[in-house]
Amino acid sequence: MSSSLSKMLSVLELFDESTPTWTADAVCQRLNFSISSGYRYLRELCDAGLLARLTGGVYTLGVRIAELEYVLRTADPVAKVGRPVLKGLASSTGCDALLSSLHGLHIINMHHERGVEDLNLTYVRGRQHPLFRGAVAKAILPFLRRPQLVKLYATHAETIANEQLGTDWLSFWRTLQTMKQQGFSESREELDPNLHGLGVPVFVAETLVGSLTIVYSSARARVLSRDGLVEQLQAASREMSKALEEITTAENDDATQV
Repeated sequence: MSSSLSKMLSVLELFDESTPTWTADAVCQRLNFSISSGYRYLRELCDAGLLARLTGGVYTLGVRIAELEYVLRTADPVAKVGRPVLKGLASSTGCDALLSSLHGLHIINMHHERGVEDLNLTYVRGRQHPLFRGAVAKAILPFLRRPQLVKLYATHAETIANEQLGTDWLSFWRTLQTMKQQGFSESREELDPNLHGLGVPVFVAETLVGSLTIVYSSARARVLSRDGLVEQLQAASREMSKALEEITTAENDDATQV
C-alpha cells in the first residue's frame, strides 16, 4: 500500500462511537497532515462515498460504508460459514456465541448468535474488542506470530502488565505459551459483570483468522460443564476451519482454471 493511500485511509480510523464527526482542521491536527493534503484526502474519500460532508464543514461516514457492511454481513464467506456454526453452538449450549475476526492487530466481533439468556454484552457485532482482556482476545493472542507479539508488547507494555499478562517481554511470552498449550481461553467478569466466556482460535490451514467464543452468566456457570463446553467449542472450530478450507481450495481451483 502506498504511503499516500495509507495516510488517506487512516482518516477513517478516526471515526468511532465517541467521535462520529470531524472537521477538516481537526483531522489535519490529529494526523499531522498539511492543510492541502488533509483536504485532498477528505475530498477523495467523499468522492468514493466513504465519507460525507455535512453543513458547517463537518464530515461523517458515508453511505458506501453501509453498503459494504451489508455485503460483509450477507456475502462474506467467513460469515456464511460461521453463521450456521454459531447457530448450532448457541442451540447446543444455550450460550451466546460470537465469531470474531482478526485484521492486522484489530479484533472485531463479526457475528453474534443469541442463546437462552438475555445477556447484555458490551462488545457486540462491529465493535472493536479489547486486545488483552476477555475470552475473545485470549483465544487469539497466544497464536499470533512472534513479530506481531513483539510489536504489541513494545506498544502496550503498561496495559499488558495491568492485565496481569506479564511484567516484561519474557513473562508475557511465557504467559501466552501456557495459554496456547491449554488450547482454549477463559474469562470471568473481565468485560461485563456476571458474565463468563470461553474461546478457541479458528484457523484456515495454519493461518489464524479469528476465534469462536461462548458467553454465559455466572449463575449458569455453576451448573454447566466447562470441559463439555470446551469440547463443543473445539468441534465447532474444526467444523468452521474445514468449511473455510474447502472454500479457499475451490476459489484457488477456479482461479487456476481461468
